[in-house]
Amino acid sequence: MVPDTYVYGPILEGKPIGRLKTNYVTVEDVAGSIRYVSVPVYIEGECVSTPAGSCKWTEEDACAYYHYDRNARSLELYSQGVWVCSLLTTHFGLTGCIVSKHPLKLNMARNTIIRDCGVWDSIRDAMRAYWQKQVARYSDIKDDEVPALLRQILRGDVTKDERGVLLNSKFIVDVFGKKQSLGSVLNAARFTFYDSRYPMIAEQVERQQLAKVIMPSTLKDAGLKANEDSAASLMGQIVRVFCQDDRLEWSRMQNATFVPFSHYVDLLDSNHEEVREKDLTQEEKLVLQVARQLNFMMYHLAGGPRTGVRKINVGRSDTANAWTDGISTITLRRGLLRGVRGKHFESGISRLCSIIIHEYCHGDSSTEQHHHTLEFYEAFHDAIMKPAFGELVNSFFRRYLTGLAKHGIRPSGEHNSFIKRIAELEPQLNKKSVHAG
Repeated sequence: MVPDTYVYGPILEGKPIGRLKTNYVTVEDVAGSIRYVSVPVYIEGECVSTPAGSCKWTEEDACAYYHYDRNARSLELYSQGVWVCSLLTTHFGLTGCIVSKHPLKLNMARNTIIRDCGVWDSIRDAMRAYWQKQVARYSDIKDDEVPALLRQILRGDVTKDERGVLLNSKFIVDVFGKKQSLGSVLNAARFTFYDSRYPMIAEQVERQQLAKVIMPSTLKDAGLKANEDSAASLMGQIVRVFCQDDRLEWSRMQNATFVPFSHYVDLLDSNHEEVREKDLTQEEKLVLQVARQLNFMMYHLAGGPRTGVRKINVGRSDTANAWTDGISTITLRRGLLRGVRGKHFESGISRLCSIIIHEYCHGDSSTEQHHHTLEFYEAFHDAIMKPAFGELVNSFFRRYLTGLAKHGIRPSGEHNSFIKRIAELEPQLNKKSVHAG
């Protein structure tokens, strides 16, 4: 209380009602909202406020106290110690806490800053200066800091000093999942947008330096739709922003062109390539092992081609689930091994077995363009309609589950539900087989 000040109203006395609890507000919520006010605030006899001036801060100026923490999730903003809102990393690229020394101009709800606020303008300039210094020091930009950079570039809100810093900053993810500096990206004379369908072609484009491939994740970080128009718009803006220096080495950026990805799909071969077994996960190795154990059975289901049993390998392809040389090998797309878990449409053990038998029915190589004859369709139809095909799938599933247990691999939710249901019904099932009719 301030001396010689009177407060009018009733005085209520009674017993403490216990810890403050409601369905909507907790003691922690109240304490957090007034954490840095200059006057002491007590809740249930405990002081929950700490004057901002007595705390340690990363920086301090005439307008505010600043505490930056790259491991925090957001930027908490306080007006003279009273919480206002949480600002996302995408806004400023910074996380931590800021407490203004002077009142911020806020809306009636006290959760948004009004544009015409000189205090906030000064705080924002201070944050920007700090961000610029830190970007120059970081060996790489964290993933949750990238959106702020890209959106800043889209706004054209980049100073000359910042342009020099950003050109050397690694925050653009390429088709191989590695972060590249903006300067290295802008060295390209052509750009294209990866359509998420032909990864091997995208990799060829990068390796042969035909163009710089812009990834969908980059557009997402920039707050844009993942399509070619957005990619062209983003790269056009980046070129406009960074051509302002008129430096000789960047002059050719003005002539950079955007090439539709379909051009490279038509130009390049979506070829197949082998995947080394040592690069497979434990579960993928298990699926491959079971497929090889049952390989002879699938060979016989396909009619026992004269070329004999073929070795089953694993590979990568943009266009084929599997391929064969028609003589000694059948190569499965790696995704089929992962698909045994049943997470994706048109995946699973039955599909995997069908594809292997399908390749056995090919008497010639299927790595190039090929056609299926009537004899091929008849052979494949006869193979998967045999009772032994059901026995093959059941045997594959049993061996797969046994391998999961042996290696301590948790089954998928779909398989786990099936296993639990069988275990529940097992006591009720007849021990002896009963023939229908």
